[in-house]
Amino acid sequence: MKLKSTTILVALLSLAMLFAMVSAAGAQDNEVQDGVQVLGNFGFVPNSGEASVSKVDLETYEEIARYYTAERDGNEYDWRTSRIAQDADGNAWVLNVGADGTNLQGAVVRIQADTEGLKTHLYPDAPLDFGDDEAVQVFDVGAPGEMPRAIAIDSEGYIWIGFYSGSQLTKYEYDADAKTLTPVDQSLYPEDGTITYYEMKFAPDGTLFISSRASTPTISGDVGIWTFDGSDFVRETNFDPYSILIADDGTVYVTAYSDQLYIRDKDTGEWSSIAVGGPQNRGMAFDDFDRIWITSTSGPTGGIFGGTVVYSYNIIDETVGPTYDLITGTTPVGVGKDYNGVMWTICRSDGLSQGYIEGFNPENQEKIAAIQVGFRPYAYGDFTQTAPLLGCLNVTKEWVLPDEQYFDVELPNNITVLIEGPSFGDDGELVVLEAAEGWSYEICNLELGEYTITELNVDGETWSVVYLVDGMQYTESGVVEVKPGQTAEVTIRNAYLFADETFWAILNTSNDGGEVEGVVYHNNKVPGNPSNAWGWTNFINESGTYEFELWAGAGQNDINNGVYVGILTVEVEKDLESDTFTATVNYNLDPGYVLAEYHLWVGDTPLPMVQRGRNTVPTAAPGQFPYCDGDTVEGLSEDGFFVAAHGVVRIPVQ
Repeated sequence: MKLKSTTILVALLSLAMLFAMVSAAGAQDNEVQDGVQVLGNFGFVPNSGEASVSKVDLETYEEIARYYTAERDGNEYDWRTSRIAQDADGNAWVLNVGADGTNLQGAVVRIQADTEGLKTHLYPDAPLDFGDDEAVQVFDVGAPGEMPRAIAIDSEGYIWIGFYSGSQLTKYEYDADAKTLTPVDQSLYPEDGTITYYEMKFAPDGTLFISSRASTPTISGDVGIWTFDGSDFVRETNFDPYSILIADDGTVYVTAYSDQLYIRDKDTGEWSSIAVGGPQNRGMAFDDFDRIWITSTSGPTGGIFGGTVVYSYNIIDETVGPTYDLITGTTPVGVGKDYNGVMWTICRSDGLSQGYIEGFNPENQEKIAAIQVGFRPYAYGDFTQTAPLLGCLNVTKEWVLPDEQYFDVELPNNITVLIEGPSFGDDGELVVLEAAEGWSYEICNLELGEYTITELNVDGETWSVVYLVDGMQYTESGVVEVKPGQTAEVTIRNAYLFADETFWAILNTSNDGGEVEGVVYHNNKVPGNPSNAWGWTNFINESGTYEFELWAGAGQNDINNGVYVGILTVEVEKDLESDTFTATVNYNLDPGYVLAEYHLWVGDTPLPMVQRGRNTVPTAAPGQFPYCDGDTVEGLSEDGFFVAAHGVVRIPVQ
């Protein structure tokens, strides 16, 4: 039997993006270092004294752009621009905090990292006026005077803001297409107490740690470290905390405006402390040598220029570590690490018209460089890139069957996929997707760039392959771009191949109703039928249950040429009053076959009669068969009637 093959594909898209890490700012001047493509090594530094943010290149050691975050009137500013977080694409989120208790409308400012094609500032040009720089978006948050002062971004990309004066926590969602920031959960308050938000960080398990402290202006609140697990606030300590740092294992470190470093045990939740640094410790950051570096705004000498020392703590042996003495800037408030391992200190530089960030080698405490930024820079963390910008790739397998409730298809235990791209050699990487693992494979720490995914088919494969990448459909292979800090998704979708074939019903006189007389006619021998197509019509003139055999592809009415696909059941009853027959007909296909179409004739003539010119003639055209599967036809002639059952069966290709 010659089959005509077709394919069913269900056009469903399964796409998931998972943000896996916080990346650096900037999307210009891509580099390759140590075999890893890096999307720039930039930092964003809020300048609290002038409502601006500096973008600094940590490779060339220079400020390359400056963005204004609020209106300005000469040298007068009503804002303190401080506190920063970066999302998974490296975009900076900076808070405009009303200064000294003024009744200003607080705002969060989004500065886009990838500025390609935007009207934006780049030195040596002058900074653009506020509102003119397309890399800058400003969103009002909270009510006037509530002072947004703490910001953190969770693993799903939601923006969380804590209000110093308003005492509430609000969760926001950013829509990149609509360029809107919408509150999701707002007016979150603890039931017992008041939080004066100062800084906050998410732990690996999703718990939000909050620093509540008395600052400028003085606002009443319950100082200490608070936690929020998504539903409940808990006050864990009552010391006056400052900055928060959380390790990958969940250990929490907190500075206070003293020489104490507070440590929360990851297993027990108990707090301890150790004396490290000066009397005014602030920001912290990890280096690559199992140390924490701690800034202190009041050094041994004090004075108008504040502190000049960055202290350290050895995590492994729990001892005080080496120090670094600032050479260019003074009054360090925050520190961060770039992906080269350089520690960068934000120097508020009290008494100077411009501030600095100063970089040093944490291994030998030697100065790397100093970069001049705006007036009174101020931030504690998330202003530098902490890791090379790598990406992940997830390959999943979907099986699409014509009709899973009918087809009993045995899937393979595994398939082999070839992945080619920047992280692999000329031969690519062979990956096995296994049924036991859910037909999914994720590989991370990939260099950025394009990757090609191809399924390696086995000889005799009966599956057709379609690749879904970002909503686009491919048949040759899937090509996906691995981006920084994100997971690229490719779905391999296989659809089972099958054939559609016509069938007819022929009365089986060897069944239980064998004693019932029945006559089978070839359709092409019915007088007046102009068609030579194969098929049968069947005559019945007695009550009973009849079972017809359904044969597909039996050309020339020879069942040796066809495939047996099921039975047709005809229930016949005689109405004693009217002396007419009633027939109920049902199609019943064997497992493994699907009934795609049915065309049924039940009547007093061998085939339906149609008008052809001036003549009325019989026709075997299925489109003229008026009845459906399961129909009951009444009033059939007492002398007998005919049943002609046609259909289309869906047959899997073996």
